[in-house]
Amino acid sequence: MKIETYNPNPFTTVKECGGSTFEPTVGWWAQVGEEGQLHLGVPFASKRDAIYIPTIQKSGEAVDEGMVTYLKSRASELGLTTLTQAAGMWVLSATQEVQTETVWIAYADHAVNREALSELAKTIKNAANQDAVAWEENGELKFTDFILDTVRGDAAEIKKIGNPTRLWVVPVSDLETVEIINLLQGVGEHVFVTGQKWGAQFAKLETKIAEAIEKYRSVNSEIQIIGVKVNGQAPEGWNTEKISMYNGSGTCPMEVVAEKLEVSLNEYQKLVVANLKGWIPALEMLNTPKGVIEAIRQSDRCAQGITPDHEAGAVRGWAHRRVVGDLYIVNVKESKCAPFTDRFYGQYTNLLIVGEDKEVNFFGGAELCSALKEKFPAAPAPWGGTSESWKKINGKFSFWGGHSDPKEVEEFILEFLG
Repeated sequence: MKIETYNPNPFTTVKECGGSTFEPTVGWWAQVGEEGQLHLGVPFASKRDAIYIPTIQKSGEAVDEGMVTYLKSRASELGLTTLTQAAGMWVLSATQEVQTETVWIAYADHAVNREALSELAKTIKNAANQDAVAWEENGELKFTDFILDTVRGDAAEIKKIGNPTRLWVVPVSDLETVEIINLLQGVGEHVFVTGQKWGAQFAKLETKIAEAIEKYRSVNSEIQIIGVKVNGQAPEGWNTEKISMYNGSGTCPMEVVAEKLEVSLNEYQKLVVANLKGWIPALEMLNTPKGVIEAIRQSDRCAQGITPDHEAGAVRGWAHRRVVGDLYIVNVKESKCAPFTDRFYGQYTNLLIVGEDKEVNFFGGAELCSALKEKFPAAPAPWGGTSESWKKINGKFSFWGGHSDPKEVEEFILEFLG
């Protein structure tokens, strides 16, 4: 059966179960093969049929875009018409190192042709150059090379508070919000998950969520409604509290939530906080193993909405990068920076990412970033890594982004670098 592995931390669980999967709407989950492993997490019901479609080959090269499109269409023909990005994590049997990679999961909440499903998994294994490919039958995880034994059973439901005094509203915008949701649900709090991403607003809550909150208010008009990274004006009469996104100093939302719950963050949750505050360098300062860092960054990107196609696009873009002195220049269809900056961390001093949508992003010296912000103040306003915590952890390294002419930006950078 499937278990949510947020308690204890997923890196402990993955070593006992052999693998784990991160989905933005669930967090980390694993499939356990015996009742003795149920202590590793909370069981949940899953009846879907699904196929896993990778976009990165086992060699590290991107799978051909046309092939990925073809494999998605094959899945759709079987009735697997819903797509979600996911990150897979597993442990190498020889070295016990944690490995991670991104995939598409195409699924349906009903049964499809199971024989055709397993045959498609074999096709994907060969077409995408993989060691193994996973699929699900009635929620049970299977692989092209082996099948995990499972113990069937009823899913345990988290006990809810009968008459709550507070409700939580949280978006799925990054790894932190996913783990905040898991933290809240793990102690029985009432959580409403809004489909909004960055910049979530009370005024834009889904109708079903607003109506559900009103039902609680009809019983207790003073019930507290806490928005985590949800801002703006709430409906009239709502007793709201807002926990804002991290501003570069002090506590972050996950730490604030833990304080309100009067619980301590576990080892994994502390890594999530470090990742939020200082990215890869902050995790390195904690002597975090490389595979664990990659898994945290992969799941963070996944939660932010960066898809397996974006990841493959970064691999292609890096393969065709231009190098002019100390400046690396890469081109990408959509302006998604994290797949570049994470995957090739440590391999560049100055990196310029140019999107076809004319968004440009630069990662390099802090002085150059400040100069770019001053030189190109075009709307929308440029952004940059200027928080005190970032400066403390990353030293003279910073970042800048904006919507300016890519050629002018490139010329300015090269002139600045001499």
